Amino acid sequence: AAAIFVQLARLAARQSDKAGTEQLVSELAARYPDLPEARFAHLAVAAEATSTIKIGCRVFCVDYHVPAVLIKNAMTIDWFSGGRLEFGLGAGWLAGEYEAMGVPLDPPGVRISRLEETIHAARALMQPGEVEVHGELYIVMRERDVHAVAAERVGDAATGLYL
Repeated sequence: AAAIFVQLARLAARQSDKAGTEQLVSELAARYPDLPEARFAHLAVAAEATSTIKIGCRVFCVDYHVPAVLIKNAMTIDWFSGGRLEFGLGAGWLAGEYEAMGVPLDPPGVRISRLEETIHAARALMQPGEVEVHGELYIVMRERDVHAVAAERVGDAATGLYL
């Protein structure tokens, strides 16, 4: 089943790119809310199969992810795609998704505070060097020698080759 998914995702991405579509948005979250990491696999396939199209998801709900892992995954896809990732973060609101994930749906103010902390962490992690972020709600991470791939792209925009 996974091989068929990859083939179909690659084919759809290539057809979208050839048709001149500006953006490819993964809809896996709507179909499979209990598999949030599948979106990164979908984005990786789209990045590999295309050369100009912007890739992304409607939004990544921060409550479904470990912030450092979410941000590093996004930075990696952005690097592999040559800077074509459109990365949206959200506080979440759909009770059915929370239920499918087995995550409690906290009050809006708590969810917004987590979103703010995740955005703060994302900005810090996108900078080179050591990073230490401590949040009031749930983010406490320590990264050593983080080299943000999104902060520095080395390559040739004309050929699309990036190192």
